[in-house]
Amino acid sequence: MPKHLGQYLNELVAVSSHVGGTNADLPRMKDVWPGLQRLVNQILKNLQGSPGYVVLQALPLLTLEQKYHEALLLRIAETLGIPGRTGGANSKLIWEVRPRSDLPTGYVPSITERDGAADLHTDSQYRSYPEGCVLLFVVRPASSGGETLLLDADTLLESLTSGVEGRAAYDVLRQARFPFAVPMAFRTESQTPEYVAATIFSETPVIRYRHDAIIEGFAIDPDLATKDARWALDTLSEVIRNTAAKTTREALSAGDIILINNHRLLHGRTDFTDTRRLLLRLRIDIRQPQGQAEHDGS
Repeated sequence: MPKHLGQYLNELVAVSSHVGGTNADLPRMKDVWPGLQRLVNQILKNLQGSPGYVVLQALPLLTLEQKYHEALLLRIAETLGIPGRTGGANSKLIWEVRPRSDLPTGYVPSITERDGAADLHTDSQYRSYPEGCVLLFVVRPASSGGETLLLDADTLLESLTSGVEGRAAYDVLRQARFPFAVPMAFRTESQTPEYVAATIFSETPVIRYRHDAIIEGFAIDPDLATKDARWALDTLSEVIRNTAAKTTREALSAGDIILINNHRLLHGRTDFTDTRRLLLRLRIDIRQPQGQAEHDGS
């Protein structure tokens, strides 16, 4: 985090005195935290430019009562845009990223519901228009591992298009429609397969990618699993694996927030086994003008 942002962070503690009993009682963050708008402007500058992500270290949220965490995260998120719901039968604005042991037989957990490594991907790839920002708040990091990995699409494209074969694959990846399966957790009915078809590369988002979701989508709609599409996907996946040395690694601590440009950066995590690891995730549509965003309260 740029050092000059730190001066605004401790002001968050003062916000707790304005927090009411329900989310509806909360005032807008910009009205009770004067430094927030300057912080938001710097966040947007880093998200939309280089490096495409921001880490806010040691936010004092954990010094507040737990019931305030989600409400305050929502208020921070709405200064950037509109917090998006996960979708599905139990649609939520804030999603707990934690290993779950209470899953029913036959249920396939998303990468947010299990331990272990997570391959590089973008979020909301199964939505017609993925939110532009992913916010992750660390409540409890893993005792070992579980570090965040980041890869810029520009770096990936440079590697992909450095050869004739890669350039041919890129043409397919930005023209063919690939099926992105909706994870069980976010389906309208968990046992009914759903998918969204879209190109992997486009103007906005620059990249939409999650390998296992596409493979599952091919099984749902085999007509989209053409020879060219499979070849181009395999080519891209191999390039991503080979660019591991170019990924950025962030070891986040309790109280940290990372905001990621979901239209331009792939993110993942290293392996971990600590079942106590807990992050809170919000996805934010940042297309809306600042100060005019509202989230769905239904």
